[in-house]
Formats: sequence, structure tokens, C-alpha cells
Amino acid sequence: GIVYNPAKNVFYATFCLPYPDTLQSWDVISSYQRTVVFDASTFTALDTLPVPPGWVNSSSSVSDDGNYLYLEKFDSSNGRVMSIGKYSLFTKQFILTRNLSTVCTYKAYNVEDAKKGYFIFSFINPLPQIGYNEFAVYNIDKDSIYALIPCPLVSDEYLSSDGKYIINEETPVKPDYKISRSGPFFHPGRISVFNGVTGQLIQKLSL
Repeated sequence: GIVYNPAKNVFYATFCLPYPDTLQSWDVISSYQRTVVFDASTFTALDTLPVPPGWVNSSSSVSDDGNYLYLEKFDSSNGRVMSIGKYSLFTKQFILTRNLSTVCTYKAYNVEDAKKGYFIFSFINPLPQIGYNEFAVYNIDKDSIYALIPCPLVSDEYLSSDGKYIINEETPVKPDYKISRSGPFFHPGRISVFNGVTGQLIQKLSL
């Protein structure tokens, strides 16, 4: 993962050092992972962040003042993000972390996108509508859930750059995208934009 910090003009690159081919378990390989701070103008290595393995990745984001990283912990055993956190670049330690299972009463399925302390989760609703998922925005700074909304079963969800709007792109598969996740994905250009706090539909686009 590579994360750019415009306030400090540095970027954080996470990678693995060379490790023996005999290593098969991520628990062992993760000890070779490093997160290095680079000057964005000269590409000079400035520092190393003592962040636990798996936290800094391509979906990480930076606060507006450049002092904090908002991170996600990917669990390689089930292929999902299971924890989120806020990391101080001054103290080089986590200020807080949250497990998805403790965020709300619904069972969180995965983190779809994250921007500046806002995370959009997909949820398993106890009484789901056929052919729909539930999505919500979580503000980790305020420990608050916003905008629980239904979206098509096969779709992509994004947050705007400020984290305040949900952008849903329907990506159906044939022959019946309402009940099947298998098959080729198509991009028909059906886009919905929601208010990330109230869940109100703001605009529908057919591109």
C-alpha cells in the first residue's frame, strides 16, 4: 500500500522485505513487512513507522491536518477487513481501534471504502430485502453510524473524497444479477449518490 500525505508532502509505502520461499503462513511472512516514510519530492527515505503488519494499505487515508492515519486491518484468513483504527503520526502509535463486530448491532461484512475517518461498511441485515445489501457510513472520530441504506446486491460503493457522500455503481452480472454473484460483470452506467449522514438519495445518473 502507498498513502500520500499532502500536508507533509510525504508518502508511506508498505512492502515486504525478501523472505524465504519456504514461508507459507502470512503470520510468519508479516514479520518481514515494513512501512517506510518517503519524501514525496526527492523520494528519500526519512523514517520507518512502527505500525503492526497488515494495517497500512492502499485503502488507508490521511486526516486533513496530516497528523493522523486512518487504517484498516486486513485479515488474510477470510479475505476481509476486520478492524479499523486511527494512528497518530506524532506519537507513532494507535489512538484507537475498533473491531467491525463492535461497531453496530448488524453483522459487518466488509469495509468497502474509507476516506478521512469515514468508513463505508456492508452489512448483513437480519431481514434483508431479496437482491439487496445494506450499507452504512461509520465516523470513527465520533464513534457514530450514519446512513443505513439498501443497495443492489451486485454493486460497488465508494465514498467521496471528503467522506460525506456515498456513490453507488450498479454492476450487474448475467443472467440474473439479483440473486447471483457469479458470471461476468458489466458497467451499465447506473450511478446513485446518497448523503452519507442522512442516507437521502441526492441524484441518480444514467451515463
